[in-house]
Amino acid sequence: MLLSNKASMDYYKESIEGVFRKLKTGKSGLSSFEAEKKQQEHGLNITKEEKKASAVSIFFSQFNDFFVYMLLFAGVVTLFLGHAADFFAIFAILFLIVVFGFIQNYKAEKAIQALKKLSETKSRVMRNNEIIQIPSSKVTIGDILLLSEGDKVPADARIFEAHNLLADESSITGESLPVHKHTKQISSKASLAIGDRKNCVFAGTNIVEGNGRAVVFSIARSTEIGKVASMMEGIKEEKTPLQKRLAELAKKLSIGIILIAAFVFVMNIFIKKDFSLLAINNNFLIAVSLAVAAVPQGLPAVITISMALGTRAMAKNNALVRRLPSVETLGSTSVICTDKTGTLTKNEMSVEKIFFDRNEIDVIGSGFESSVEFRVKGKKASPRSFERILKTALVCNNSTIQNKLGKVSFTGDPTEAALSIVAMKAGITANGRKTREFAFSSRRKMMSVAVLENGKHILYSKGAPDVLIKKSSYVIENGKKKPLGAKEKARLEKAIDGFAENGMRVLGFAYRELRKGSLDNPEQSLVFLGLMGLIDPLREEVADSIRACRSAGIEVKMITGDYPLTAKAIGKKIGMRGRVITGSELELLNEKGLQKAVAKYDIFARVNPEHKLRIVNALQRNKHIVAMTGDGVNDSPALKKADIGISMGLNGTEVAKEASDMILVDNSFKSIAKAVFEGRRIFNNIKKFVLFMLSTNLSEVLVILIPTILGYRILPLAAIQILWINLLTDGPPSLALGVDPASKNIMKEKPRKNSNFVDAAFIANIIIVASIITAATLALFFINAPSQSLEKTQTMVFLSLISFEILRLYHIRKREKLGFFSNRWLILAVAASLLMTFIAIYTPLNIFLRLVPLSLVELGHVMLTLGAGLIAIVLIDFIVFVVRKNPAKRPA
Repeated sequence: MLLSNKASMDYYKESIEGVFRKLKTGKSGLSSFEAEKKQQEHGLNITKEEKKASAVSIFFSQFNDFFVYMLLFAGVVTLFLGHAADFFAIFAILFLIVVFGFIQNYKAEKAIQALKKLSETKSRVMRNNEIIQIPSSKVTIGDILLLSEGDKVPADARIFEAHNLLADESSITGESLPVHKHTKQISSKASLAIGDRKNCVFAGTNIVEGNGRAVVFSIARSTEIGKVASMMEGIKEEKTPLQKRLAELAKKLSIGIILIAAFVFVMNIFIKKDFSLLAINNNFLIAVSLAVAAVPQGLPAVITISMALGTRAMAKNNALVRRLPSVETLGSTSVICTDKTGTLTKNEMSVEKIFFDRNEIDVIGSGFESSVEFRVKGKKASPRSFERILKTALVCNNSTIQNKLGKVSFTGDPTEAALSIVAMKAGITANGRKTREFAFSSRRKMMSVAVLENGKHILYSKGAPDVLIKKSSYVIENGKKKPLGAKEKARLEKAIDGFAENGMRVLGFAYRELRKGSLDNPEQSLVFLGLMGLIDPLREEVADSIRACRSAGIEVKMITGDYPLTAKAIGKKIGMRGRVITGSELELLNEKGLQKAVAKYDIFARVNPEHKLRIVNALQRNKHIVAMTGDGVNDSPALKKADIGISMGLNGTEVAKEASDMILVDNSFKSIAKAVFEGRRIFNNIKKFVLFMLSTNLSEVLVILIPTILGYRILPLAAIQILWINLLTDGPPSLALGVDPASKNIMKEKPRKNSNFVDAAFIANIIIVASIITAATLALFFINAPSQSLEKTQTMVFLSLISFEILRLYHIRKREKLGFFSNRWLILAVAASLLMTFIAIYTPLNIFLRLVPLSLVELGHVMLTLGAGLIAIVLIDFIVFVVRKNPAKRPA
């Protein structure tokens, strides 16, 4: 049973002690046992349970088709006319078609549901007095939430700790400005509006700045946003542009094929001049069977399956696709804009050097090793001589270091963890009480904490060195505080450049003693302490991945908040050109100048999130398909604007993840390159599938249509044979194309301009190949019809058409130079089709299908037909090859 709405509304009026008491929890959080008990009592934290299609409903939906109804009707009429064998044969094949359609759609439904699960947000909570990350759906009443910039709030909660905490509540209040949150009890007899409950946070809102902690009092439908869940529409399945275009194409083809089927039905009645019920029903059966075989009603489902299976392959390569349209767009990507830290590097920070009081200090063993050593000019140095900068690094920090059974781990930002580790291993401890925090933001580029220490209020700050130097009036010189003059600033800038040129990330540190504990505008007149240079090792595979992208015609651009020299040093190591432009320089450019700059430069340093949005816009105006990485809340506009927004799985904020199309589980650039590769493979396979289906379906239509137009009283195929061909060739073999491997040259091709591959050349390919298959098959029919029985002639046409369609599979794959045995599923599907064809002709089943066994001579006729058709196809391929190689010789 969920808490009542009235109860959930009153918590902002309570003292935090009263809230803890009512919810039976505390600052250390719930125990695992308590959390499980509360989940059983209150349920999962889900505002709306989505209805999923069951296997049974999917199966019976396959019968909800106009052509299926028509076939069933014709079959029943056939039964009443005394042709039970024909009825059971039609029903058996129809049932197999329905089963295969069910398998297709069931797989598509399962794949889509699996894709949705990947989009579930995570939340940090206190359980068993430890910080853990859990799915937001498992957050329960009494949980302690840890909130920080970029988090999506999973439930309604009362705040008891806040440090410059700002929340965007526009999703529930409509107010665009962030709300500043606090911890104070609100005394009010009347009920306050949501926007006035400033000591609470609400499900569905976003933390845009600062950090804090809150205790959950409402989940699921009891939250403010959950109350209106019943009025909110469910998430609709998002169709890709390609799916929409092909669905429209299938619709137009269906109309055309229905008209052709109707024409075949009417013409056969008048040509044969047999108006008996049996004759009319047989002609109706042929027309409907032709429509069932030729209408590509399975086209959208197979494309969905191909894309969904592709997302599974991407997931194995650490790229979680949140939206199917992005699979289509990935293959078109022409520019990848990537962060440096964690994507090009390992995000395994360690302090390499310290600059303090004019001395450069080497740090040896600053990682998770058991000890650390400091050296100045090769001589061992005591950390007590620069204790103040180490203490600042430890105190101005939100990471948590844990040591379990000798294994050191951390939660929080890797940079802050590296600072904590080097300070702790130097024997530094934090003995003060934090009274206030001024949180880091990409706008401020610094963080400060106020600490009550030995009766004194001290402000400790860290951040970008240039920002802290501007806020500093003093510097440590010879162990004493001295005014920060131009000469000392130049010395600091030289040290910063020296660290940056060696690829280090550079942080500055400062402090200030506060008078009477005043916290009004404290980040000024600081005492600059010094610098720390941190090394983040490059990922070994990055250089190779960048080269692979370039050979595929994809530009790679590094966008980082680091110093230009640091970014340039890293860029050169991974094979980038090393042309650098800074965010401040970008601000001076107009739109045309920016378009030229994004084409010229490949490294963008000291960049803010708002610069990212301008860079994306400029690249898109330059006709590029842009993939952009981001992890912060302020990256969301750029991620949404990019053609492919890519968020970081390891340290990305929930807001960034929601704005993105794809999440990198391992943050690695290599995973982006693999995703592009997979996107191209999927698109090529869909193209092959559509090419195969349309060309073979057209040949089936023409084989029936042309003899009808010519006035033949007999047709090359019976209705039951058309259905069997459709089952064998539109089934497993065509679907197996969806899992074809990529061609060896797929990453050497230039990015395609759009996803509309149904152009004049594509249509010409379909018409030419379908015409050759039709001509060869009808030649076999016309030659043998006068001298052979109808069953014998139809059996030869039946075998010829199936063989042509299987050969068409390999003809399409030949263009990509794929090996015959490169797709085991295709081999199994083709083998199964050939086996079923053999069974249909040479076993008693042939009675139901109106087929008869063929002699070696008759098989030879079929082989000659196939050979003639193949020669024609090869000849046309050769002509096309010559024309492409010699464009100047093309006819005007």
